[in-house]
Amino acid sequence: NALRSLPPGEKVIFALGLGILSYFLVGWGQILLILWLSGWIIIYARIPWRFYGQLLTLPCGFLTLSCPALLFTIQIAPARMSTPVIWSSQWGIFQVSILPENLILVREMSLRAIAITVCIYFLLLTTPFIELLQILKKLKCPPLIIELLGLMYRFIFILLTTMTELITAQQARLGYRNRATTWHSVKIIGGTLLKRSLEHYRSFSLGLTSRGFTGQLQFLPSSIHRGQWRYRIEAIAGYFVLLCLGIQEHGTTI
Repeated sequence: NALRSLPPGEKVIFALGLGILSYFLVGWGQILLILWLSGWIIIYARIPWRFYGQLLTLPCGFLTLSCPALLFTIQIAPARMSTPVIWSSQWGIFQVSILPENLILVREMSLRAIAITVCIYFLLLTTPFIELLQILKKLKCPPLIIELLGLMYRFIFILLTTMTELITAQQARLGYRNRATTWHSVKIIGGTLLKRSLEHYRSFSLGLTSRGFTGQLQFLPSSIHRGQWRYRIEAIAGYFVLLCLGIQEHGTTI
């Protein structure tokens, strides 16, 4: 990405500050935060907008599943509502209703969830994971946690590569031509993936031993980073604009 050369510590502070700020913003403030940070990801970091849009479908899918639980109010009929009702229907002994405060709750939760997700995506799409581990090391994070994170990150790609190779081999042998062969292929992938994973783990352990492993993994030092005042000034100015907007919105609500 085009923001690769920026210091990782600055990007972590920027994303963390916006993530905390997203809890206090409401309405238009959260929408502006999402659009502004998405501009950083697409325009400044030059992440393809199609790929970024596909990533956003994941939290939107979870929101689609969780919003109905907050949108509908279920009571035993007959129920008397002290507030206006947007929609109401009686199903047996239950009365299902949509209240104005339910819509407000769903809107605030959805915008806040997407805003925090965009902050996480900014950090993951612009900062290599190894540099995040080095920042945790500087913050005196326990070495065991850092090593586990590094190993999990490594083995995720090993599993993905192995699974892709197995699926490609089965497709070449027409392993998905009908439902029966599909389930059979899935069972084979499960067993083979476990076997291949254990083999990769054994090879990884032997490689560490042959290189003089002393009980603690060592990561390569960070490359030279160059901070740019243009991004710093824009980040600080945009943060304070959003902060003032949040204070104004809370003052209006009070």
